[in-house]
Formats: sequence, structure tokens, C-alpha cells
Amino acid sequence: SKQRRTPVATEHLRSNGRRLRLYHLQGALAFASIEPVVRELGLSVALDVGHLVRDGLDELGALARLLPLTRVVQWHGTDPNDRDHRSIEHYPRERALGLLSALRAAGYGGVLTLEVFRAADLESSRRVLASLLAELDASIPHAPRASG
Repeated sequence: SKQRRTPVATEHLRSNGRRLRLYHLQGALAFASIEPVVRELGLSVALDVGHLVRDGLDELGALARLLPLTRVVQWHGTDPNDRDHRSIEHYPRERALGLLSALRAAGYGGVLTLEVFRAADLESSRRVLASLLAELDASIPHAPRASG
């Protein structure tokens, strides 16, 4: 069976002006086994929700657990031919709304990157993102305006 390279987290550690970057591969090393060290050392995490969804994992559970450590959320879709780093039009819409709602509710101030590598996927992702944000905005009850 084909083992997928799944980046779950990238941690940075400054020591003597150097950075340590760990590219985490699912299967080779479960993140849960290094999570205590990441927390103890105060390292930050880049969470690739595109790969989590592609691999059938719970991205919202990972986000809830790791958001205080997360500095970058990497987001992309996987097309019907199982090619990832495609437009988020290939990311399940309800999950996309859940992701954006969770980030908004938490007041996430880190980076949300559309991790796509083709201009057409970027343009499509931008349109989908605008549509998702408009849908979320429309679902938020607005306070009545004061008359007068």
C-alpha cells in the first residue's frame, strides 16, 4: 500500500539563531507522540487541514486541540483524481464552513494559506473563499439598528 506523506505540523525552535523545522509524516511518527514535547518547548504548529481531510482525519478535532499552538493553517482541496494542493472547491463545503466558523469563533490571528500551486486553483479558491465568507456573514444575526 502506498504510504502518503502527510505534513501535520511544522515546529520552529530558535536556538543560537537557528531554526529547527520538523516535517511530520503521518505513519512514520504520530503527532500525538511528539505533542507533549512541542507543548513543553512552546513550539508553534502549521496545521495542514487539506491533508487531514484528504486522509479522512478529523481536521476540526485537530484544530480544536492545536489551535493555541497553530501559527499557520494550510488549506487546499484534493480533486477527484486524488491530486492534492488543488482548489478548495474540492474541499467539502460543510467542512469548509466548519473550519472558517471555528477559526472565526476562536479569534484566530495566525496565517490561513491557500496552499495551491496553480494560478487557476488560486483564482478558484479565492472565489470559493469569498462565497464561504459571504455565507458565514449572512448567517450571523445582526443587532437591530437604532432609529433616530
